[in-house]
Amino acid sequence: MTLTQHPELPPTPRTGDGLPLRVRPEWWRRLVEEPDASQAGDLYASAERLPLTSPATTRGGAELSEVTFLAEAEPDTEWIVHLNGITDRRRETLRPCRLERVPGTRLLGGTFLIPTDAVLSYRLTDVTGLPDDAGGERSGWLEVHRRGIPDPGNPHRMPTPLGGVASVWHGPDAPWSGWPVSEVDGWVETSCDGVTVRVLPGNERVVVCFDAEYWRDLCLGAAVREAGLRHTLVQIGSGTREERAVALTSPEHAAEHLRRGLRAASAVLGREVLHADVVAGESFGGLAVAWLLARHPELVRAGVVQSGSFWHRAGGRWGDEGPGDLLRLLQQGGADVTRPVVVQVGTEEDLLLPLNRAYRDALLQQGAQLGYREVRGGHDYAWWRAGLIEALGELERLQR
Repeated sequence: MTLTQHPELPPTPRTGDGLPLRVRPEWWRRLVEEPDASQAGDLYASAERLPLTSPATTRGGAELSEVTFLAEAEPDTEWIVHLNGITDRRRETLRPCRLERVPGTRLLGGTFLIPTDAVLSYRLTDVTGLPDDAGGERSGWLEVHRRGIPDPGNPHRMPTPLGGVASVWHGPDAPWSGWPVSEVDGWVETSCDGVTVRVLPGNERVVVCFDAEYWRDLCLGAAVREAGLRHTLVQIGSGTREERAVALTSPEHAAEHLRRGLRAASAVLGREVLHADVVAGESFGGLAVAWLLARHPELVRAGVVQSGSFWHRAGGRWGDEGPGDLLRLLQQGGADVTRPVVVQVGTEEDLLLPLNRAYRDALLQQGAQLGYREVRGGHDYAWWRAGLIEALGELERLQR
């Protein structure tokens, strides 16, 4: 068996400044120009599920749906829709994602053209009193995030890394849909050298995920079991933002971080675990997996790299152009490529998409066993979680 290499996706049609295409459907224009409180209330109350999604049209080689986000709110309040990785491309202005109010009513709405195969999280946010450029600084953007709430009309939800809950939209042609709403019993929480480690005992096959802080509330155990996989799951905490940036960005730190998790898992399982059958990570976690595959193949039998931060270089900073340390090492032929790896990245990750393609190309050039998928989404657990289940299934079949 070989791993599946999905083709690259065509670019998502956007405005000139990179934002999603926004439209004003005729039915919405009429409602705003001839406002009727009863009609507006009925529109919201009668919606079987929000957001409203129209049949697809083709534009720029992509299938797009008109997706209308609705909110009911007190008069004189202002709201935006925050589509993760999409409307927040330009955080210095809230204007492009503001919802339009039907005058004299509680109803607000906004319609965007979104690919039918997208998987994304979003929140509705009351921005009353915030300046238009509130998101220009990190503190202001965190305040926008803090105010966000899930869509009351959408039952699909998930916790977010920054706190709170987001809604999840699966396009009609998305590769995955749905997710468990409750976790299975049996997780054991412990620690090693001050690092939190969570273990769900299963079969002999050990799967390690970095960032236990984020995964702990995402019902991963339930999703793995629903997929028919009996793996032992190990989630290793990454600590504070600063601690995470150290633990996951160099080969030696990543190796020691993994060893801590394996030692803790050994104590819980009552057997010595010297390596992981699969290690999975996202963003810096994806970079850590790539470093382990490249420099410490004795610790891992296979990897899942999601949205790997291949821009990272020692002493560098986010946004640096060109390949980072790991990618340069691989392109120069100085990395181990004997372990299979599944690489996944979102099409809306403007910096990471070309770098993850370069990582794929460098691996393929050196004969690595590789799976690859691009997903219509941003830097987002909305698709990372389902993509991980798909990757684990593929690797389990490969390694039987």
